Amino acid sequence: MTKKKFRIKKRWLVGVVLVSLLLSELFYFSLKRFVVDIETLSWSKNHQDLHGTRIVFISDLHYGFSMDNSKLDDLISWINRLDADIILFGGDLFDHPSTLLPDASMQTELSLGLSKMKSNIAKIAVLGNHDHESTSTSAMTTQVLQSGGFEVLINQMQRIEIGNGALQVVGIDSSLLGQPNIERSLALVNEDELVIVLTHAPDLFSQLPLSKVDWQLSGHSHGGQIALPWIGPLFTPPEARQYTHGTYFTNNTRLDVTNGLGATGIKARFFANPTIHLFILE
Repeated sequence: MTKKKFRIKKRWLVGVVLVSLLLSELFYFSLKRFVVDIETLSWSKNHQDLHGTRIVFISDLHYGFSMDNSKLDDLISWINRLDADIILFGGDLFDHPSTLLPDASMQTELSLGLSKMKSNIAKIAVLGNHDHESTSTSAMTTQVLQSGGFEVLINQMQRIEIGNGALQVVGIDSSLLGQPNIERSLALVNEDELVIVLTHAPDLFSQLPLSKVDWQLSGHSHGGQIALPWIGPLFTPPEARQYTHGTYFTNNTRLDVTNGLGATGIKARFFANPTIHLFILE
């Protein structure tokens, strides 16, 4: 074999290996890898009895498409290691349930899995756009979440007392396919206590009366699913175009947009790892 032919063959082999590694990352490893992001947060209004409160935030399971029972078991194992006081779920439980309607067995399977997610105080959820594809899918998703031990908030506030302190979780319905009512959701909040808005689509942030809200948690964007270093997501869905991933601040109000856990459209991720968040209040 001549040196020229050897160099051509070597380059071809290197190219095949690189393409194989890229495809493996896109379609396999990236979907199985859960990143656990841990952050300690402080607000001046935090009562001392809130210090050390552990809030786990997850979103966008899309069960039945990229997420199956085996991956769910891994997810539950990771979450239960975090010793959560409160678990918050940001919507999109199933993937396109109106066209890929989960049967009774799958619904029971997921309810059982959700029930195994351990929290010391509360488990709270909101619905996403996939959950709202029809009246029947909204009802079905709500039932599965409730059977799994989650309180589902639709334009409602839940006050959680911890010792002599308290925080308020405000669940605002999805701005895509849902019927969000910001005024009604925030009507009863006490601005002297920590106010957390849980809503599926992040762009609702621009509509909030920020003087009443300390923190918003959202999913929906998946971090684009496919992103590039230094560039970010190549595409995000409607209602996740202004706030696509990561953390944002406006005045003293914070927004966190998670990459979520599952995938939709295509079973692939790149530089947008499935993420579990643990926030520890101090």
